[in-house]
Amino acid sequence: MTADDTPYIVRLEPRLRERLLLRLFVYHLVGWVSCVALGLMVAMGIVSLIRMRVWQLPLSEWGSFAAATAFIAFMSFVGYGIARATGNGSRMRKAVEADTVLTLTGATLEFPELPGIVGAESWPLSEVRMHSSLGRLRAMVFTSPGRRSRPIPQSAVDVHLAEIEQRITQARRRQMEAQAAAAKHGPRDDVG
Repeated sequence: MTADDTPYIVRLEPRLRERLLLRLFVYHLVGWVSCVALGLMVAMGIVSLIRMRVWQLPLSEWGSFAAATAFIAFMSFVGYGIARATGNGSRMRKAVEADTVLTLTGATLEFPELPGIVGAESWPLSEVRMHSSLGRLRAMVFTSPGRRSRPIPQSAVDVHLAEIEQRITQARRRQMEAQAAAAKHGPRDDVG
């Protein structure tokens, strides 16, 4: 394998990776604490309902019971949202731990899976288009016909965006030179 055949791997910026893992840990912690608190509130609501049935509280007490029930229902929806968020966090943990943003191989640009967002893809280098977004968040946006665009912010990668662009341009140039050389020599007829 020559130096030109070695895949060029762009990795997630290490400090960003650490911050994302810490954020995912906090999301999980908040999710579990919220679920425990929600369970306690539901248990209190059930105890209140049983107490009202057994002691047969007067109608004036039903107002506070209705408010408590509405609060428990609201917290159930909040708990459901938190549970969904922590579930997405576990899927995103896989993407963060993989730590690869993109890989440039001989004739393809490969993107890893972003769980819940987009699957892993391999784009032919000849179809890849790049443009820079120089707004508040400097990013390189990769597009290809029929595929979802992939923006990569400078803050997310461990190399400069100009280096990524240069590597892709060099790989395209080598690919075009190889195609031109193959067309110039024509098909080989090695039949004896």
